[in-house]
Amino acid sequence: MTVQEQRYDGVKGMQAQMGNKKVITEGKELEDLKKQTVVFEQLNYTNTGYKLELKGIESVEGNNCYKVIVTDPAGTTTTEYYDVKSSYLVRSVKSQAGQGGESVSITTDFKDYKDAGGILMPYTTTIIGAM
Repeated sequence: MTVQEQRYDGVKGMQAQMGNKKVITEGKELEDLKKQTVVFEQLNYTNTGYKLELKGIESVEGNNCYKVIVTDPAGTTTTEYYDVKSSYLVRSVKSQAGQGGESVSITTDFKDYKDAGGILMPYTTTIIGAM
């Protein structure tokens, strides 16, 4: 049995978890699935509707990082941290509605970047927070 599965075919989405399957044809859930289909979401940032705001430099695990607030066309904000020396994305923080409708913060750390066929990819990803 599949524990969790998500699919998007360009028109509709599907989510399955622990044997429960749900087809998604419209709304915020479908928009969220569309965003997840892009390997590098940052490539969308030049599209109309995205807003980027540099908020300064902060330390992330002892390294100076540019703090960038990204607002997508739907108004969802994510805070991204880029290492000043390497320019790599090292952390992403976003909030989403958790159980009971309360806001839950999800922090994703990206480490151990290696060459994967000419593309630098993080080989270690750590997610902290409820999903």
